[in-house]
Amino acid sequence: MEEYDDLVPEPTEDGEVDMTHQGWKRLDDVVWKMGLKILVLNVSFNQIEHIPEQIGDLILMKDLNISNNEISVLPNRIGDLRCLRKFQCQNNKIEYMPNEVGRCYMLEDLHANDNMLRNFPPSIIGCAALNTCDLRNNQLTSVPCELGSLVTMRGLFLEGNAKMEKQIPPYCLADSFVCIFLLRMEYDFREEIKHLRSINLELEYKVREREEYNLRIKEEHEEAHELLMHASATFPKDYVEVRDLCIKQKNQMCCCLNSCSIM
Repeated sequence: MEEYDDLVPEPTEDGEVDMTHQGWKRLDDVVWKMGLKILVLNVSFNQIEHIPEQIGDLILMKDLNISNNEISVLPNRIGDLRCLRKFQCQNNKIEYMPNEVGRCYMLEDLHANDNMLRNFPPSIIGCAALNTCDLRNNQLTSVPCELGSLVTMRGLFLEGNAKMEKQIPPYCLADSFVCIFLLRMEYDFREEIKHLRSINLELEYKVREREEYNLRIKEEHEEAHELLMHASATFPKDYVEVRDLCIKQKNQMCCCLNSCSIM
């Protein structure tokens, strides 16, 4: 698309590229050639249907706005944007948030409302600095309880997801604090279950060890008993004969000594 290269503005001194309201259906390759120059990329309010994997080359980008387009799939390389702090992808047709978003370790604000999201990845726990997460008006049936474990989370917006009643009551969806609290309780409960399962496995291992030890002792006892029975079967006759002979000789000596004393 070299004929459109002149339509792509150069980054400002602050590293911002503003391409809003241009009617773009796809991003020109010249954008990726800017590489490390781009810190803020705004391509909102266009007709873009696809974000290529080259987005991951903009590794210093802090702010990405792809809202109000026709995007249905996010690239996996979104996870390569390790400096990303704000990500706006609202008002698109996105159905799935890639697991790789959990590698955006510095992400603070995520706006994915008014899409067609059906799931949200537990890997979001990797975004330890996440402060705001807007998931309103999607098709979510649940959200990962890991969202409640993020200590920096202050705003979690879930209104407009009508099928979440099994996880969060509908009348609570409008209250961000309650949603975070309920997810935190679920997260703590699951972690406690994991801990108890770990303890149970450890106890089962110790029980198996004890059972194996008892079995070895029983086998050794049976072997010792067999040896004793064998010894009892081979030694008694000779032992009794020697014992009787010794008693006889002892008695004879006693008689001799008595006779000598009388004389």
